[in-house]
Amino acid sequence: MAEFGKSESSENIYIEEPEHLEGSKPIIACIGTEKEHEKGWKQIENINDSGLDVNFFGKTMELIGKGFKAGGEQTYVISPITEKPLRTRGLRDCTSVVVVGTDAKTGEQISFISHQNPKEFLKDIKDRFTRDFNESLEELKNRCVPGSIDVVICGGRNNPSAVEGYKNSLKTLSSAINERMGFVPTVICGSKNAGEDDIYFKPKDRQLHIVRPDGVILDNRSFLATPENIDQIKSAGKDGMEDLSNLHIS
Repeated sequence: MAEFGKSESSENIYIEEPEHLEGSKPIIACIGTEKEHEKGWKQIENINDSGLDVNFFGKTMELIGKGFKAGGEQTYVISPITEKPLRTRGLRDCTSVVVVGTDAKTGEQISFISHQNPKEFLKDIKDRFTRDFNESLEELKNRCVPGSIDVVICGGRNNPSAVEGYKNSLKTLSSAINERMGFVPTVICGSKNAGEDDIYFKPKDRQLHIVRPDGVILDNRSFLATPENIDQIKSAGKDGMEDLSNLHIS
């Protein structure tokens, strides 16, 4: 059974208040396979029913017409900033960033989620992604109470053909977040060697459900997205597991 702050694979889930938060809760993750999420599946269904779908596989112009930022089909998509629950599915090689803060005017929790493919957003459209991503970070920062913002990264694969893209994705995202928010984000759970992740986020409670694939090698530990930590990530190799034993676990 998956529970907030606990995991079948690791005890190192992100539950301590980071230094960049001043009286606000961190994002807390419930990480597990669909079977391990059975007890809390109703919460995921509620997000499905009332939430905003950050549809990576949607048509670009339709997404833009609904207030999303997008770089082309299956390149990247960034949600509008909203109080609504958010979900995005099908994180294979892709990473996702979850950003939340307290609106200075309303006191409500507001958030956005991004979903980006390293094979696309790190190449020809990198400048466009960087502009859109930075705009969203700046807008949320300007709207929120100082010390209330938290950011985490999830998704990605570490198999031999994907690991370098995963690492470069983490470095690019972490650098942008650190430059604008003033802190290094946490990778809320490590990568996988196959399959895909689905994520569901409820800003009001800062609760993040990460539904991970079954029957593959997973690392559910969290770590700070520093260049030193990212450089230690190795490909799945013969045994299918990253060597994260020396990471600075948050």
